[in-house]
Amino acid sequence: AWRSVGEIPQLRWTVGMRASPGGLSVAQMCLRCISILKALCAMYPSRDTDGAPKVPIPRIKRSLSDPSVLPHIVQLCLAGHAAVVEEGMGLLAEVIDGGDHKKIYKTGFYYFALSFVGDDLGSVARVLRDTHMHQEWYRRDQDRQGDVNSPLNSILSLMLPPSLVCFLINHPPVEFSGVFRGDSDTPEAIWNGRMRGHLVRSLRQHVSSFAYTLREECLQVYEYTPLISPIKYEELEGELWCHSFFLRHLCDEVKYPSWPIRDPFQLLKSTIDAVRHAEERKEKDSENSALTLEEAFRELGCDEKSSFSEVRKTYKKLVLGVHPDKNPHGRARFEAVQAAFERIQRSMPASDESDVKASSRMGEGGSSDDKISLLLRAQELVYRKHGEALAMYRYPCYSVLCGLITAELSRRDASGCTVGLCAASECMALTASAAKGNAEELVHSGGSNVIRQLVRRCLLE
Repeated sequence: AWRSVGEIPQLRWTVGMRASPGGLSVAQMCLRCISILKALCAMYPSRDTDGAPKVPIPRIKRSLSDPSVLPHIVQLCLAGHAAVVEEGMGLLAEVIDGGDHKKIYKTGFYYFALSFVGDDLGSVARVLRDTHMHQEWYRRDQDRQGDVNSPLNSILSLMLPPSLVCFLINHPPVEFSGVFRGDSDTPEAIWNGRMRGHLVRSLRQHVSSFAYTLREECLQVYEYTPLISPIKYEELEGELWCHSFFLRHLCDEVKYPSWPIRDPFQLLKSTIDAVRHAEERKEKDSENSALTLEEAFRELGCDEKSSFSEVRKTYKKLVLGVHPDKNPHGRARFEAVQAAFERIQRSMPASDESDVKASSRMGEGGSSDDKISLLLRAQELVYRKHGEALAMYRYPCYSVLCGLITAELSRRDASGCTVGLCAASECMALTASAAKGNAEELVHSGGSNVIRQLVRRCLLE
């Protein structure tokens, strides 16, 4: 339908600016408008002098957080102008303060913010920190974490490695901004320019059609499209992340001799849970899956001779229509399709190995045995450095240690002290010496017989 010139905002503003010689540029006009809105927000704060939120929130912020307005503030991330993005995100931080922002992910904010390539990320990081753990986004039940502060409960876990999400939780926004725009290779964060470039390309590809449409019509609003699967990073292949650390780096006491561990108990608890999970997964993988390969192909509507690339293409097409973030009634169908895809992924032939590798979850720490050995080395490190603080807690994993040591001792091809045997033995010794209760637990778990076998092995070699 035809519209009058006055009904087309971008045309009206453009004509007005060009009609004034020596007037403001588009970016300057944008910054001026943002500064006026920020001044209005500052005049009507969302909190009282004690920091408690005001109810209802001020009218100016109710107006700016309206679904017809908020997406346009979020889309300032796509301006490509560092000052506009920084000031725009500062305005967004004011708008959401004290309000309900559980659905802000549907505006595309996280896609737009993380794909911004500038270096001034202070306001962006602040909004990320204030919102990422409070989004009501879809997760399968088996992916939900009981710990409310787990990075896997953050919507950013779809885009960033868990280590970087955890860094945002544990550190101020300015420190996160420094790591995100730079290179880091520490026990807490592995991140570099190449990984950020991969993130930016992946997100821009995901929203490419909207970015083009927005250039043609500035009043367009993003229609949320969920990521089908988390973004993978090749640099994290073979790394094992647990609690707040990459364990290979944390256990490297030559390179990182005194890296601080803020909460040794939680790190110990996380490594123990991970060891148990790894053992359970080994047992589960050894059993036949309840879903047969034939049933999985039938669920996706694919031929059993299809390549993994073809299967993945079909899978993505199916889940887009039934993803619970877009279709509240599609959960059952979505989970059935997801389970079928995972079943096929585990059974792909060697010819599709590269495709499977690209789609598998990075950062799982290599093989199951290597993963368990590294987890035990981390437990050993924690007890060696913080044994006194952990003395009040009883170590609950002796049955697993005894089983690992017995299995290693029974290997006919093993000679000397294997990595797994050394890690399990040293962990057993350190935990038992930390507290009398641990020594008693070790005996009750059959540790005396295992120690006898270890001594016999040492005497024979």
